[in-house]
Amino acid sequence: INMDNQTYSDLESYETVKKVNTLNTDIESVEIHNQNLAFPEGTVIQDTPGIDATFKNHEQSTMKYLLISDIVFYTVEYNHVNAEKNFRQIKMMNELGVPVVLLINQVDKHDENEILFTAFKEKVEQNIKMWNLNVEAIYFTSIYACEHNQFDQLKGQLNQQVDDLTADRDGFYDRIIDYIERAQINYLN
Repeated sequence: INMDNQTYSDLESYETVKKVNTLNTDIESVEIHNQNLAFPEGTVIQDTPGIDATFKNHEQSTMKYLLISDIVFYTVEYNHVNAEKNFRQIKMMNELGVPVVLLINQVDKHDENEILFTAFKEKVEQNIKMWNLNVEAIYFTSIYACEHNQFDQLKGQLNQQVDDLTADRDGFYDRIIDYIERAQINYLN
């Protein structure tokens, strides 16, 4: 665990990491090193508490990683996907130039008797268009087997993204430079 003020602590179990996280301790990041043949060496997957995290230090930690991320898989719960806050946050990421893939999780909650899935999906797409958002892709996921679960397609997208980003590091640097230039110009104006 990387604590605030560059303090580091080795923990022996995942259970201990979870316990420390619930104490609202100033944790900057948790590193779990695991060799995985699915991704090239050096691939880093950052799972953050989210922009609307409960604790302020969690939100700050998330924001710190946004700009340096190659891509953000923005995950929302099925029942809250059309919340204005989500669209504002995706808009902010668009302004940073960070590519966004929208993951609508817990799609197993969908009930065809309430709304047809096609209508639900169209409403999400309409809101994205209305907010003028740039979303690379939309996936509906669940930990449970269900009709609209696209988890396997998401895994394919993730693998393709890793391959593409490994091959094109210049795109990442161009995006960072563009953001810094725009921020400086805005500051001077």
